[in-house]
Amino acid sequence: MKKICCELCGSNDFVKDGGMFVCQSCGTKYTLEEAKKLMIEGTVEVTGTVTVDNREKVNNLLVLAQRAKRTNDSKTAAQYYQQLLLEEPDNWEAAFYTIFYDAHNNKIAQIGEAANRVGNSLPAVFEQICLLPQEVKQAAAEEVTMQCCRFADMLMGNAVDFLKNNYDVKSRDTGDVFKDIADALERNKKRMTQANEWVTPILLMLMRLEDEVKKALPDHVELYCHVCVTAKKMVDLLIEKEIMQKSNTERKDTTAMAMKLLGCTELYAAVLVVMDKMEEIGSVEKQLRLKRIETYWAEHAEEKQALEQKKQALCQERDGLKEQEAQMRRQMQAFDPNNNVSVPASGQMQKLQQQRTDAYRQMINLGLFKGKEKRALAETIDRLDEEIRQLNQQVTQQIAEKKQENKKKRQELQEAVQALQPRLSAIEKELKEIEDELTKDR
Repeated sequence: MKKICCELCGSNDFVKDGGMFVCQSCGTKYTLEEAKKLMIEGTVEVTGTVTVDNREKVNNLLVLAQRAKRTNDSKTAAQYYQQLLLEEPDNWEAAFYTIFYDAHNNKIAQIGEAANRVGNSLPAVFEQICLLPQEVKQAAAEEVTMQCCRFADMLMGNAVDFLKNNYDVKSRDTGDVFKDIADALERNKKRMTQANEWVTPILLMLMRLEDEVKKALPDHVELYCHVCVTAKKMVDLLIEKEIMQKSNTERKDTTAMAMKLLGCTELYAAVLVVMDKMEEIGSVEKQLRLKRIETYWAEHAEEKQALEQKKQALCQERDGLKEQEAQMRRQMQAFDPNNNVSVPASGQMQKLQQQRTDAYRQMINLGLFKGKEKRALAETIDRLDEEIRQLNQQVTQQIAEKKQENKKKRQELQEAVQALQPRLSAIEKELKEIEDELTKDR
C-alpha cells in the first residue's frame, strides 16, 4: 500500500481535511495532486554506496521550530527541536531548546527540577556553541543567556507568588531584633524549606550559565554581568523584607542567620556565591557603563560638542547672575532696618550737646562771687537746650525718612534678587538635563 511522505518532516501520519491532506506532525497541507506526488510504496533497494542527505529536512525542521519559538508556542517548538536533534545531534539550538521548552511545561512543584534540567544541559550546549565562528558564537551565547535569565525570572516569580500565597506569616515585633528574626523564620519554616528546594537550582543554573559564558566569551563582560545581576534579583526576592528592615547587621550576616536557622545549607551556599560575585562585578559594571557612554559620544562627537558648548554658555550666564545676586544681597545688608542710621543733623546735634556740656562745667566751676558769669552761662545752657530740642525733632524726622528710604531700597533689591530666581532655576534645570544626557547609560 502506498503512503504519503511529508516533504518537510518525513512523517507518514496524514489526515484528510476538506479535500486537503494535512501532516499531523508539522501541519503542512497538500492538495490531492501534491499528495499523489508524495506517495511511496514498499521497500526501495539501492546498490552501491548510499549517502543520505537530510539537509533539506533539517532546514525545514529548523524553520518550523524557529517559527514556533517566535510565536511563543513552546509545546510545538519542543516537538520540532526534538525531531531536529535526532537528525542533527550536534545542533546547539536543538540541544538547548529541546530541554528548555520541555522544562517550560513543568508544574509549580517541579520548579527546581526544571531549573536543574536546563542548568545541566548548558555545558553540552556551550561545547557546541564554542565550535561556531566568532560572530555566530557570540549571537548564540547571547541568545542562550537571555533565554536562561528570562526563564529564571519566570521560575522565581512563580515560586515567590506561591510562597507568598501559601506561607505568608506576619512578623511580631518584640523589641529584640534577633529574637524577631528567629521567630519569623521559625514560623516561616515551610516557606523557606520550599525555597531551598526551588530557588537553589535556579541560582545554580545562573551561576553555571555565568561560568559557561566566561569560557565561551571571556571578553564579553557585560553578558555575564547580566547573569549575575539577574541572580542578585533572585536573592532580593527571596530574603524576607521584614527581616532586612529590622536588622542592623550586614546583609550577608543576616542571610547566613536565616539559612542556618532553617538548615537550608544548599540555599545558603548558593546565595553566598551570588553575593560574592556581585561584589566582584560591581566595579566591572561601572567600567562597562562608562565605556558604553564613551563609545556613544565618540560616534556622536558633534552632538556632544554642541551640548558642552551650551553647558559652558549656561554656566557663564549662571555665574554672572549669581554674582549679581551676591552684590545685591551685600547692598541689602547696608539697608537693614536694624542698622544705626546717620543723618546730617546728627553731627550738629552732637556739637550742640558738647557745647552745653562745656557751658555746664564752666558754670559749676565758678566761685560764689561769680553770679553774673553764672547767669550768662545759664542763659547759654537754656538757649542750647531749646536748640537741641528743636534739632532733635529734625533728627527724629530725618531718621524716620532715612529708614523709610532704606526700607524701600531694600525692598527693590529683594525684588531684583527674586526676579533672578526663575532664570537661575531654568539654567540649573537645563544644566542637569545636559549632564544627564552626557552621562546616561547607552
